[in-house]
Amino acid sequence: MTTARIDILVLDAHGVVLNNPFKSFLGNLASLTGEKVESVQRRWDEEIRTAAWTGKITDPELWVALRGNHSTCPTECQSLLEALYEVGPAAPYLESWGKKTSIWLLSNHRSHWLIPRLRRFDLVKHFDRVLISDEMGVAKPNPKAFAPILEEVDSPKSVLFVDDQSRNVEAARELGIVGIDLNQTPYWAKQVEEALNKSNGEG
Repeated sequence: MTTARIDILVLDAHGVVLNNPFKSFLGNLASLTGEKVESVQRRWDEEIRTAAWTGKITDPELWVALRGNHSTCPTECQSLLEALYEVGPAAPYLESWGKKTSIWLLSNHRSHWLIPRLRRFDLVKHFDRVLISDEMGVAKPNPKAFAPILEEVDSPKSVLFVDDQSRNVEAARELGIVGIDLNQTPYWAKQVEEALNKSNGEG
C-alpha cells in the first residue's frame, strides 16, 4: 500500500459512498419500454454516458435518449431510479475516517441528482470537497478529473483513491495516486484503515 501520509482520501460516489443501482435501473427501464436490456445498455454506454456525466446534455435530452422511441419517462423513470438508491459500503466508515484525514468525493455524475441523494442519506457533512463531473466538464478516467486533487498536495502519494471501476483506479495510479479497486480488493476497508492509521502514526 503506502507509508506516506494520507492528506486526502478520495471516494467515488456510485458503488462506494452510495450503491450503484444504474444497471438494475436500465434493466427496469427496458422492462417498461419493452426494449431489450442489451439495447438500452449499449445506448447508455455508447451514446449517452459521457454526455450525461459531463453536463453536455440537459435532463429532458437525457431522458429522451434513454427511453429511445418510447414515451414512458421522465417522471416514472426518475422515481424508479431514486427508489433504488441506498447507502454504499463506505458510508459506515465516513465519520471515523474523517477524523483522520480530509475526505473528498470525486464522482462521474450530475450535481443536481447527486447532491440531493447525499443529503437524503445525511452524507454531505462528511466531505470537505465534492467534485462532480458535470461541473468540471470532464469525467473519470480522464486524468484531468484528478487535477483539482493533485493541485492540493505536494505528492500524489499522499492521496488515497477508492473507486469501484478498474479503469478509474488505473488512471489514478498512472498519476502516482494510491488507488484501491473496491471490487477487486475484498479487504479494501481494512486497507484504507491501515493506510490512515499509518499516516497518523497509529498501529
